[in-house]
Amino acid sequence: MVIEKLPVNFKDDVIDTSINDKRRYNLITNSDGTTSLEDVTTYEQIGSNFGAEQVNQTNSAVNELIENSELLSNGGEKVKVAEEADKLSSARKINGVDFDGTKDIMIEDDTKLPLDKDFILLNNETLTFVSRVVMIEDEKITADSLADVYFTSDTIDIAEEASISVETQTGRCVLTAIKEPEGTVKASIHIRVV
Repeated sequence: MVIEKLPVNFKDDVIDTSINDKRRYNLITNSDGTTSLEDVTTYEQIGSNFGAEQVNQTNSAVNELIENSELLSNGGEKVKVAEEADKLSSARKINGVDFDGTKDIMIEDDTKLPLDKDFILLNNETLTFVSRVVMIEDEKITADSLADVYFTSDTIDIAEEASISVETQTGRCVLTAIKEPEGTVKASIHIRVV
């Protein structure tokens, strides 16, 4: 069912108070002896009709939204649509980098890191600790360089638990864990050459 937009332009009756301050009715005697009321009020604005048809349209639209917000899996359990929509159906490019919503991306541009000196050493890569140390070599790193380490959201708790620190030496970046990480650690490392 396609949900059509419901009207949002309903109006109230507005009585012309220069003529009458209350609704006015004429009593009409019908041929069968009953009496009917005829509205003879003078209005500045005639209101909109809102009855069973409009209530049913509104309730149908709300019910359709409720049904579409839940999917039934094979086991019959309800799964929220938002949980199924993490990955984009087709990847989009952000500043030339593919993005499908399943992982963070790092983008180099002149608003983040000057490309002539500073650079990205790692981009969301797994760190392999040997005796609680990771050593990454790159001749562009100087002893005075600064290393900014960004752990991925799914491994940051492991990194914090291991108390990982970073330092730069000539030609290398060294990450040291106070205790061995209890799981995979992924990170991006930006090197700021000073």
